[in-house]
Amino acid sequence: MQALRPIFVVGSGRCGTTLVGSMIGARSDVAAHPEAKFLAPLMPDNPSQIVDAEEILKTISRDRFFRAWNWPLNDRNLDKERPWTYRQLVEWLLRLHASDHGKPEVDWFVEHFPMNLLYTDRILRHFPDAKFINMIRDGRAYASSVIPLSWGPETVIEAAEAWSRYVGLGFAASHFAPGAFLHVRYEDLLAEPEAKMREIAEFLAMDWSPDLLRSRNDHMPEWSYDRSLVGRPLDASRKDAWKHALSARQIEIFESISGDLLNQLGYECANWMPAAPSPWEQLSSRVNSLARKLYHWPQQQHHLWRHGRRSV
Repeated sequence: MQALRPIFVVGSGRCGTTLVGSMIGARSDVAAHPEAKFLAPLMPDNPSQIVDAEEILKTISRDRFFRAWNWPLNDRNLDKERPWTYRQLVEWLLRLHASDHGKPEVDWFVEHFPMNLLYTDRILRHFPDAKFINMIRDGRAYASSVIPLSWGPETVIEAAEAWSRYVGLGFAASHFAPGAFLHVRYEDLLAEPEAKMREIAEFLAMDWSPDLLRSRNDHMPEWSYDRSLVGRPLDASRKDAWKHALSARQIEIFESISGDLLNQLGYECANWMPAAPSPWEQLSSRVNSLARKLYHWPQQQHHLWRHGRRSV
């Protein structure tokens, strides 16, 4: 059986990875699934290594994020006598998931966990034919989207630092594997969805299909933060929502930290010479961040337990 062609949609988070993954995954020949956060961390150092397939499947089935897929994993149809590499086992798993969700014949799989950006070297060792779509979003929009959530950066200072780090990491990774990366601005996708999706299809060597202009949320867990947005028509007005969500001082602080990178990516700054956060603002940021993390931690654990236990 021919190997699946791997697609990884990566980025800072809150940047359109789920949206693009769902649009690519709307095709009948693409295996789409919830974020496989276990995929890269479980990869052995040697991609040719023969793995203990049954043990890895047990590990995956115990993973709290996998349990949120709400899909019972077992070793049905697994050939326990054959030697499995990690890639072969992952592809077996994703084919089985796709078949159970109405896609018996697939040629690609699309994985949209944004933090796979941290594992690009490891992924390319196991999937040397992998293609990465690196999603980039205006950092101020990222900040306004992520700060209210119960995970991730808690303040605008943390958001600016995290956004700069992940954007820089994406470009650094593409420097070492230039043919494997396509950088896509989220705002360009909203403005010209067909043009951008045609560019993505060409990059993936994928025939054009109108299905690429649709998005589906039926492969996403019910608790997903993005489920309410994915599956709806693209709304270009969302690109400027951060201007009303952030205060003028929050915007200024963000631009004082990440303004040069914003400009390099084609995003216009609102402040010519933004004032850096004062010592008091930096201290306040750290205290607020700690307080929010302590407040959110029990909610996160309950949230994962409540939704993850459904498949146990």
